[in-house]
Amino acid sequence: MKKVVIKEFDRTLLGIDLMLYCFFVVIGYIMLQIPEISVLRPIEYASPLFYMFAFMSLVAYFVNRRSDDYEFLFFGLINIVVGTYVLVNEYFTDSCFIIGNAVLLYALANVLNKGYNTKRLMDQCDVNFYVKLSITVLLTLLSLLVLSDLFNSETVSGMVLGYYFMGFGLISLFEPLLMIITKNPQVETYLVSLNENEKTKTKEKKTTKKTAIKEIKKKKPVKKSSEKTTSKKEE
Repeated sequence: MKKVVIKEFDRTLLGIDLMLYCFFVVIGYIMLQIPEISVLRPIEYASPLFYMFAFMSLVAYFVNRRSDDYEFLFFGLINIVVGTYVLVNEYFTDSCFIIGNAVLLYALANVLNKGYNTKRLMDQCDVNFYVKLSITVLLTLLSLLVLSDLFNSETVSGMVLGYYFMGFGLISLFEPLLMIITKNPQVETYLVSLNENEKTKTKEKKTTKKTAIKEIKKKKPVKKSSEKTTSKKEE
């Protein structure tokens, strides 16, 4: 196998990605390991956490500027919106309902954000869309796992929120690591060939549909001149 060579600019970009997602893992680990946090209600400290994530993601966006890539910008805005939602409803009686809705909104917005970037990479014929798609699916499954506990039980909602942030960071860490693997020439050529095969299959399906539609349409029968003359003579 050939050695993967990563340019210095790409190293800085990947390093910023790793730092952002490691921050999620650290926050989740602290929430699980410090027992004093379990005394507080999650609604009391969730909004500052979302604002911290927003600050980190916006810093990552402005340092990590890529052409036509606004994922970190929207990710920061998502954190601001969710943090504001929790802050406005901090004194709501049913805190489980607020935290559950916040995580549900957070998950849906992130799926739409990553789904849009996946579609963008697919249109650009970028092999990294396989990585983005797999990470989006895993984050969706993680959200489905924790939502029921967040809505139903206030006693474990802080612990579940800690596991969610840690899982979110760990799953997202695979994205830059898998992108490093896709830079391998052998892996890249395989993914490119796979993408081209999918495109040819879709083109073949379209052409077969068009030919089938043409065959279905029947042409009107045209009377020949000889038939017309015979019909006139018979009259």
